[in-house]
Amino acid sequence: MALFGGTVGAVVSIAFQSAMTDAADEHEHLFGTRRESLYYAGLNLSAKAASGLGVFLAGIGLDLIKFPTDMAAHGGAGLRIPPDVLARFGLIFGPGAAAIYTLAMLVFLFYRLDRRRHAQILDDLNARHRAAANVIEAGAIIEP
Repeated sequence: MALFGGTVGAVVSIAFQSAMTDAADEHEHLFGTRRESLYYAGLNLSAKAASGLGVFLAGIGLDLIKFPTDMAAHGGAGLRIPPDVLARFGLIFGPGAAAIYTLAMLVFLFYRLDRRRHAQILDDLNARHRAAANVIEAGAIIEP
């Protein structure tokens, strides 16, 4: 399971980075300026916020199922966790986590930048960059 989770995590991480690059290209296409740093800052902020929210929700979940909080004080290894608590823990860790991943996948249904559209954007940006280079070569002054 760890191998599967790590593989999926790596693929998702690469996909997010790729999506941010494509979104930065689309931003330049729409607004005429590059803003990679803005997109990557947003990605990093959302990762930190998701991590913090995940820890917070996990703590609430453990409190709701009455998971023991003082295991080390009572010998740790010799402590028995009641079966009903373990069953509820399994529900949070299994279907609960799957529900969160499903919600994330549903959000990406609204991501409309496909390969064909991105290729069109890149063609337009390349044409703009060539035109700007020709203007600079001609010695024209470009106003900011």
